Amino acid sequence: MDKDNIQPLNIQELLSQDEYRIPIYQRNYDWGEKESLQLLEDIADYASMKKDKKYYIGSVVVFVRNKGLDEYYETIDGQQRLTTLTILMNVLCSIDELKQRMSWFKRAHLSYDHRCEADEAIRILAEGRFLNHPAAESISEVYRIIQKNLLNILESKGIVLLDFVNYLLSNVIIMRIPVPRDT
Repeated sequence: MDKDNIQPLNIQELLSQDEYRIPIYQRNYDWGEKESLQLLEDIADYASMKKDKKYYIGSVVVFVRNKGLDEYYETIDGQQRLTTLTILMNVLCSIDELKQRMSWFKRAHLSYDHRCEADEAIRILAEGRFLNHPAAESISEVYRIIQKNLLNILESKGIVLLDFVNYLLSNVIIMRIPVPRDT
């Protein structure tokens, strides 16, 4: 890998600039309550204790693909985290007091090749609806879990919602690692 192509991106940059696709060879999204709440807890801990420090939450390994003039990132590793962060953005968009701060998140920049139900579930979460299909069950369930627990987690750590969101979008960093084209 060319270390010069590794990009540290904050969450807003990650989820607003580029398109990510989950290829068929990846397993289904299967995070549940334990994993999604752990991610929230970890971010909230940093937001409460280390407000001015960056929090690195790992990486997304991608292969750059082109379809016509469009470029997208085939996600090789990191889809569970990427999907959960996309779900979290949809939860945040549903909170009235965050509408203005979340106005940048117009749509998910994540799609699933050959998994129509999961792809549709990511799309309709923005409308506050859920897809009741076994292939999309984890996505809808994690949305409900985050929606139910987010404010309680923040309250338990003494964090104001807007401060958490600002920290999440600006100081939480994920490394995007492209594999070489000839891989």
